[in-house]
Amino acid sequence: MDEFVCLDRMARKLARKDPVCRRLMTVPGVGVIVALTYRTGSIYLSALRAAHVLMHHGRWSALRGWAMRIAKRSGAKLAKVALARKLAVVLHRMWIDGTEFRWTTSEQVRALAA
Repeated sequence: MDEFVCLDRMARKLARKDPVCRRLMTVPGVGVIVALTYRTGSIYLSALRAAHVLMHHGRWSALRGWAMRIAKRSGAKLAKVALARKLAVVLHRMWIDGTEFRWTTSEQVRALAA
């Protein structure tokens, strides 16, 4: 158990030091392990893990709502894969251009402002 705690602390420390990991962890479902895994190159595996967490444990976001609509039409497995692909694209874009995650879509922002 002590080894696990030590490894967990090391992973959290690495993620906190890395600005890209910190930015990626603002996405729902993306935690320390997913951010570090994504950063080191296992893009789709980490995105699939994040999709699972987001669909089953995450708070509501436009991404989760989108995946839930797909799940109603086509099933949970297909929705999870679609969400993983979308998350991989979002995470890559955030990494490349340094943008932050937005919890709402631009249409929702416009509707709230009206």
